[in-house]
Amino acid sequence: MLTINVRSDLPDVHRLLRKLEPGRLDAALKNIGEEGVGLVRESFQLGVEPDGRTKWQPLAESTLKSRVGIGGLPGRRRRSEYGTRPLVRTTALMNSVNWQLRDGGVAVGLSAAYAVYHQGDPDHQDRGLVPRRRFLPERELPPRWRDAILDAVEDFLEQEG
Repeated sequence: MLTINVRSDLPDVHRLLRKLEPGRLDAALKNIGEEGVGLVRESFQLGVEPDGRTKWQPLAESTLKSRVGIGGLPGRRRRSEYGTRPLVRTTALMNSVNWQLRDGGVAVGLSAAYAVYHQGDPDHQDRGLVPRRRFLPERELPPRWRDAILDAVEDFLEQEG
């Protein structure tokens, strides 16, 4: 889960948010949350890290040759027949992206429990079985995330007058 603290992480956003009355801050943070969800979904759709440039590791040949289906039902097909993009066959992981207001900021994360294995969380060791394919920034926000969040706040302020 990525938590954005507007007081310390994004000084330009904080400058803009100071223009808001206390009761309107949550609405601006909602815009930031929605923007974060969009950026995570874009990582899934393009198969890239949060920086928008670094490609995810492709599916292994053994994965492409394996047979998959829904709940073990007959008619299973080779994985390669579903396409070769990682983490999007069922879209369940991508569709679990969400946001919530938290401690004066907004948190963007995924509700699917297995997301930590793909993100590469050091507290959830995968024993090297699952390649790391990050969809949430770690430590610092990439420039594209900073720009998108700043744009979301500016758009909100323009709409609110």
